[in-house]
Amino acid sequence: MAQKDEILNKLSELAEEVTNAREQLLKGELVTIESVHQRIESECQRIVDLEPEDAAEIKPPLDNLLGDLRLFSEEIQYVQAKVVEILRDAEKSEADKSSSEPEA
Repeated sequence: MAQKDEILNKLSELAEEVTNAREQLLKGELVTIESVHQRIESECQRIVDLEPEDAAEIKPPLDNLLGDLRLFSEEIQYVQAKVVEILRDAEKSEADKSSSEPEA
């Protein structure tokens, strides 16, 4: 039982980190979530050692965490695409401005 509670606490902590990182991304800030894959893998290895009933109780929070990580990944990809678009538009605008200036 204690191990199940420890796993749930670790997953909850990680879920809070992901939520915080998503909120910061909306503000234009980037937060690094350290060793996320290793941490999830570590907890999954611990889940394997649980009784089936206890493992079943961990599935919903784990599914929620993975869903939040997928959303976070999509949000990062969206922001990256927007940054590329903004930079491309700025370069084009600068090039247009340079080509329309009269030569001396």
